[in-house]
Amino acid sequence: MLIQTALLLIGVELSKYIDRAKQKVMEVFPSSISFVEIEINDYDKFLDLCSPAKITVNERRILGFLAYKNDKELGSCFILNEIGKEAPITFLVCIENESEPKIKYIDVLAYRETRGGEIRSQAFLKQFVGKRSEDRISVGSDIKNIRGATLSAWATTRVVRKAFAISQSLKLGIAEIKQKLDEFKSSKEHNSAVCYLIGDTYLCVECECDNEVFAEIEKLAQKLNKEFSDFYWEGKISADVNELINKYKILSKKLRYFDIFWQGDEQPDLGGVWKGFIVDRFAELFRRNKVSKYEISFGWSSYYFYPAKYINVFGNILKVKGALSITDLDSEYSKIFDPVSQKFIKKRELVLVLHKSAEFSDFASTLCAVWPECTRDIENKGGKILRFHY
Repeated sequence: MLIQTALLLIGVELSKYIDRAKQKVMEVFPSSISFVEIEINDYDKFLDLCSPAKITVNERRILGFLAYKNDKELGSCFILNEIGKEAPITFLVCIENESEPKIKYIDVLAYRETRGGEIRSQAFLKQFVGKRSEDRISVGSDIKNIRGATLSAWATTRVVRKAFAISQSLKLGIAEIKQKLDEFKSSKEHNSAVCYLIGDTYLCVECECDNEVFAEIEKLAQKLNKEFSDFYWEGKISADVNELINKYKILSKKLRYFDIFWQGDEQPDLGGVWKGFIVDRFAELFRRNKVSKYEISFGWSSYYFYPAKYINVFGNILKVKGALSITDLDSEYSKIFDPVSQKFIKKRELVLVLHKSAEFSDFASTLCAVWPECTRDIENKGGKILRFHY
C-alpha cells in the first residue's frame, strides 16, 4: 500500500499526480530513477531539521524519486503537502546533489484553494531554484510575495524546508527507504539529448546532431529563456513576445472568447501558444540544419516528434508525428470560458490536436474546447483532432 497522506484523506486520485511527477522527474534528471517510499523513523529529529519552518501536514511516509548516473546519486525529488489557507497543496520538489544540495526544480501538482493559485506560476516558483538549506527562504526576504496568495507562498517555503529535511534525514539515518516501488530510465539519458529550463518548465531536445548544432540549440534556448524571464519578471517585451501579443489581441477581438490577459490585470498571459511558438522555433532549427531525426518536448502538453512515435496519453496509445497539444477541460491550471453559455467549461475531457505547427496545435486545442465544429477546420488545415472522456 502506498502512503496515507492528505491526498488520500481528501479523496484525490493519487496515481494521476504520480504519473505527472514521474514525467517531470525524468525531465529534471536525465538518468536512472528509483521510485521509492520513504519512512521517517524519528519524527521529532525530522521536525528539528525542518526548523524554522512549522510543518502543517504530518507526513511520516513519503513518495520520492532517487536519480542515479552509474553509482552516483544525482539528486532526489519528493511529493509533499503543506496547507495553504485551509486545504493541502501538493508539490513536487527536486534537490540536486553537488558540493552542497540545492533546489533544482519545484512544481505544484495539485492546488485546492479558491484563491492564491498564482503560486503555480514559474515566475513565482523559480525564486526557489538554486536555494540551499542555509538560505533564509522567507517570504518578504529572499522570496517575493504574490498579492492575494500570501498563505500559499508561505506553504511553498515550508515544503522546500521539508524537502531539504527529508534529504538530510536519509543521509543521517533519521529516514530510510521503506520499499522500492518502481525503477525506470529517462529516455534522455544519453549524449544526444539536452534539457533547458525555459520560463515555466523544461524543454528537452533529442537529435542525431553534431557539436555545432548543439551549440546552436543552447544559444537559442538561452535567448528564449531570457525573453520569457524578462517579460514575466521585468515587463520587457521582445520582438518575439510583441509579435505574439499583437497576433492574439487581434484573434481575441475576432473570436471574442480568446482572452490573453490575466483576470483583473493587464499582464498578458500567452500560456500554451508561447510554448508552441518555442517548439516551432526548435523544429525550424532542425529543418534548417537538415537534421532528419529529432524529438522535442516542452511541458506535458507540447510534443514534436520525427519520425513518428507512439506515446501514452491517459491510457490511450497514439501515433504522433508533428506537434501535439492537449487541453484538459478538468485542469486545475486553466479555465476555458464558453462565450455562448457565458460559463467556464469544467468536464472530464481531453481535446487533442495534432498538427505540423505546435503554436497552432496549442491554440486549436483550446479553440476546439468551446467550438466542437472546429474539427472540420483542423482537418482542412492538415491536422487531426481527438477527444477522450476520462
